[in-house]
Amino acid sequence: MKVIVKKLQGKECVVDILPSETVLELKHKVSDLLGIDVPQQRFKLNLLVIKKAEEGSSEARALPQQKTGIHLLREEVSRVLRPYYTVSETESIVNELIKDLKNKVNNLSYDDLERLATALLQDQENVA
Repeated sequence: MKVIVKKLQGKECVVDILPSETVLELKHKVSDLLGIDVPQQRFKLNLLVIKKAEEGSSEARALPQQKTGIHLLREEVSRVLRPYYTVSETESIVNELIKDLKNKVNNLSYDDLERLATALLQDQENVA
């Protein structure tokens, strides 16, 4: 898989990584290509779904993520709040919650995502 990494000053590089590689391994490759020390690197993730451009192609393009999960969250939170608030208050609370959630998720770094994924995998192993 090819990952495009952009520096704040505009310089960028394309890094070939495997799906099994960690963020730390990606950081080492970026360090070699752009000369940025690993501890100084902070990756930022935008909520995007990567879709293969063509079957069998290694090229990918980014598409806006479907809002299915957020729609389900909106419905469930609304259901819980309805007995306690008016319809307009419920909508206002849910809209603010979704806005805040989107902001927090959009600001997650790859390190944050790797920690979350590792914790989820450990939880699954403990259940099994």
